[in-house]
Amino acid sequence: MIKKIFCLLSITILIFSCTYKVDNTLKGKTVIRFWHPFSMTSALGKTLQAMIDEFNKQHPQWFIKPEGMGSYSVLKQKLLAAIIAENQPEMALAYQSWITKFYAGKKILVIEDYVNKGELEEIKKDLFEVFIKNCTIDGKIVSMPFNKSMPVLYYNKDMFERFNIKKLPESWDEFIEICKKLTIDTNNDGKIDIYGTITRINLTDFLNFIMQNDGGILSEDGKEILFNKPEAVEALKFFFSWKYIHNIANFYTSGDPYQYQNDFSSGKCAMIIGSCVSRYFMKYSLTFRLGTAPIFGNKKKAVNVYGTDIIIFNKANEEQRKAAWEFIKYFISPENTAKWSVKTAYMPVRKSALNNLILKQEFEKDPELKTTILQLDYGFLEPAFESWLLGRNYLSEEINNAFIDKEIEKKYNEYLKILKKGDEEEIKKEREEMEKVLENRIKIYLDKAAKKTSHWIF
Repeated sequence: MIKKIFCLLSITILIFSCTYKVDNTLKGKTVIRFWHPFSMTSALGKTLQAMIDEFNKQHPQWFIKPEGMGSYSVLKQKLLAAIIAENQPEMALAYQSWITKFYAGKKILVIEDYVNKGELEEIKKDLFEVFIKNCTIDGKIVSMPFNKSMPVLYYNKDMFERFNIKKLPESWDEFIEICKKLTIDTNNDGKIDIYGTITRINLTDFLNFIMQNDGGILSEDGKEILFNKPEAVEALKFFFSWKYIHNIANFYTSGDPYQYQNDFSSGKCAMIIGSCVSRYFMKYSLTFRLGTAPIFGNKKKAVNVYGTDIIIFNKANEEQRKAAWEFIKYFISPENTAKWSVKTAYMPVRKSALNNLILKQEFEKDPELKTTILQLDYGFLEPAFESWLLGRNYLSEEINNAFIDKEIEKKYNEYLKILKKGDEEEIKKEREEMEKVLENRIKIYLDKAAKKTSHWIF
């Protein structure tokens, strides 16, 4: 018993001792808590920590204290809860729809009203236009771009060379045709061993296809739902057709959300659409030469630019605000946004960063990287309205429901039987019926998502 008490006492003394040492190192410093979605033990978290350490070393009077939440969903939940409890950090990363909510509640600092106008104008001139748009509410800059990414097309260079495919897909039809050539039964047992593509049912790809089809998500004023209009129905039908019409894709609807990347890395498919950051995680497991290309288009080219911005909360005192702004300027400087891009595969947010030596050297090693960055010229943003906070979840849920719809599956099984018979006239007729079922059922699910979202549009 005495030993246990002594042990507990020793642990208590150790805890107080450690606490004192930590507090002592921060004595006299202004501390700025910074919440972000990364795990501090991950490669991304360690890169961020190293850059923060460098800033703290350069500014001994301040201490940026990063607190990683491990995921975007946890970050959102904790930020909302902290605001209710009036215990929010001084600085955080957030998606634009969250920022709109915080702005409406007067919880965040409007950067344009706080910083030097000339200084801000110089930064704005060097930011990519899509990022400026993303950071603007009511005509004013309220945030700054931080970790930005967008989808790109990854392809197996060795497989393309082996099958003499020299042109990368630039349209929906070209993507389908190349996938058909690269969907292979290697041992002739009647089962597909290599697919043209492998994917997961996901909202990001669907939104890309909507915009490529000249459709929309919400109207510019946020009062009209567009994601159930004919252009969107056609876009989701194109996505689903990879399996239900053309048999060129394997889809995942649950399980590990990154399994499709693992399958691609091991040679189980020829192409995938993935975040530009995926390159960073796949490079260690690739079994072939990796190719990177811009996403194909349809009626026009369009690619979703996503990722979070950095905000300063009103609760920060004057010294904390000053330190937070200096950190933001440090992080998005041409040199540091280039460094962040090379080390994490996130997008550089400054135009001048493309001429920075560290990025130029990266482009020399992999020239295709620069072409994907140029997709920013036709990048689009998801709606920033509060209604999209929930609408996004509703739409994601319903496209997943549509993919496992029993009527679609039933018709698909009938279609497969006709395909095996090989009668061209029967196949054509059955395919037309399959397309009608897809279109009708997709419309039902998109309308369901629209109805749910409409309750939150005021």
